[in-house]
Amino acid sequence: MLSLWALFPAELDANGLSHDSAFNAVNDPLIKASGSLKGISDMLGKDGYHELCNEPDGVKEKLTEVLGWIEEHVLQGPERAKT
Repeated sequence: MLSLWALFPAELDANGLSHDSAFNAVNDPLIKASGSLKGISDMLGKDGYHELCNEPDGVKEKLTEVLGWIEEHVLQGPERAKT
């Protein structure tokens, strides 16, 4: 059975983490040489690499806007979302 979140070994090209090379640190202990089908899907978004919050050119702002909308409409329950 195939799972979207099952991890499998994956080579890591640090330049694929962000368009901003200052954040592409292979020695970061939080970077693991594994991947998932869900992660691959997330990275295929237009003009966004894996580290969306570290992207230049407004990508972080777009992510912040989307997260704000989710917090306002979804995370506070269905009654709040109707307003």
